[in-house]
Amino acid sequence: MLERVLMAVAAATAIATAAAVSVVALAFAIYALLSTPLGAAGAAGAECAIFAVLVGIACLVAYGRAKKASRQGPAGDAISLADRLMDLVRDKPMASAGIAVAAGLMALRNPAVIAVIVRTILESLPAKGRKKGS
Repeated sequence: MLERVLMAVAAATAIATAAAVSVVALAFAIYALLSTPLGAAGAAGAECAIFAVLVGIACLVAYGRAKKASRQGPAGDAISLADRLMDLVRDKPMASAGIAVAAGLMALRNPAVIAVIVRTILESLPAKGRKKGS
């Protein structure tokens, strides 16, 4: 069971790394494409503008989702920490990679935290193949 959790963390880390490398490669490609007609300074400025627009669109989408989610759920609805973390991992793989790094740093300082993290992850997994009470 612990091996499954570690494999999921490794997969999430690989996905986050691949996304970061892809963004950097895209930035280099845009710069190379625009540097010939616009020059170095113009290409850098245009690239900055393109990424600013993309970030703005992402913020608007996130804001719309947050507003929609706040309208759907009742205000007094208590969601467990494990459910919130699993939703975060599904929705934001880059943020989950940051959380994994933070959890690793906490575990280095206090090894007892590892047991709490593993227990939380195991309790949030579906109960397929597990007997009741185990």
